[in-house]
Amino acid sequence: MLQSAFHVSTPTTNYKHWLNAVLYYACKHYKHGEMGLNSVAYLDHLEEIARAFMLKRYLTDEPDDYHKIIYQTSDFNKLLTEHTHDNLSTDNLRIQIKQYLRYGNIRNIFVFNYLDYLLWLNGNYPKFTFTARSSVEHFYPQNKRNDSIFLEDKDAKDSLLHSFGNLCLISHSLNSRVSNDMPDVKVKYFSQNGNMQSGQIDSLKLLKMIDCIQGKPDAWDKKIIAQHETEMLNIMLQGLNLAGVSYE
Repeated sequence: MLQSAFHVSTPTTNYKHWLNAVLYYACKHYKHGEMGLNSVAYLDHLEEIARAFMLKRYLTDEPDDYHKIIYQTSDFNKLLTEHTHDNLSTDNLRIQIKQYLRYGNIRNIFVFNYLDYLLWLNGNYPKFTFTARSSVEHFYPQNKRNDSIFLEDKDAKDSLLHSFGNLCLISHSLNSRVSNDMPDVKVKYFSQNGNMQSGQIDSLKLLKMIDCIQGKPDAWDKKIIAQHETEMLNIMLQGLNLAGVSYE
């Protein structure tokens, strides 16, 4: 599942840096004539690569080069520990991570797929599979006439409209169908088309958003967006092993 999360995040062959990391690990640790690769150690390393890409590439003010992360990191656990001490207070680290999960600042859609991997890992979603989804969608739409919720702060720098709590990853085809629809209309579309019942939902984060308002029209407001964002960010921080850092 984690390999799938990586794969659909960078479908173009030229940019599969994660695959370089996997092959480099395999070359160093494959035991010929014995067990081959230790599956537990391999998965541990794959998760370390995911955390390293997140913290040292996608969610930082000073992103490292992929080559440095993959080939010049002697101890990934040490690298992740050092990240929390790079002249960043806990408050500043929270602000930095949150900033690079806002619309317009997202460097790689792996940030969504990594969260979906964590949700899958900690939940019960036997039918969920990673598919090619590359459209970052506003659950509450950006362009809506007679907007009542974001009338005054739609274009504000810190507007919840563009926060991670109001964003999800969907396919281009789905984006073209529901992009400007209100959240309750989107939920109705998913229900009528059997996406949720069949397990073919585009994103587990999207499923969490739907669960927040299903059966409660007009419930997707600033309060719910902020609550959902806090929940998702804390799950992500736990996956990144950032002990002592949380959102309230």
